[in-house]
Amino acid sequence: MYSSTEPDNLRPVVRLGTFEHVVSPSRPEEQEVDYEVMGSDYVKMARWDYRSGNRTPSQSSSVP
Repeated sequence: MYSSTEPDNLRPVVRLGTFEHVVSPSRPEEQEVDYEVMGSDYVKMARWDYRSGNRTPSQSSSVP
């Protein structure tokens, strides 16, 4: 997402010191998004497992 050429981008709190209060409570929200992404992955894995036969061989081989 962020350019690897600018490591400062990893610390937006330093740039947006005024938004520090907004970033702090926003942390748990980020975790929620991570949970959502993990859930989506779980659903995808379940679909691969269920439809391993209908899926392409590359994905089918991914499932043990």
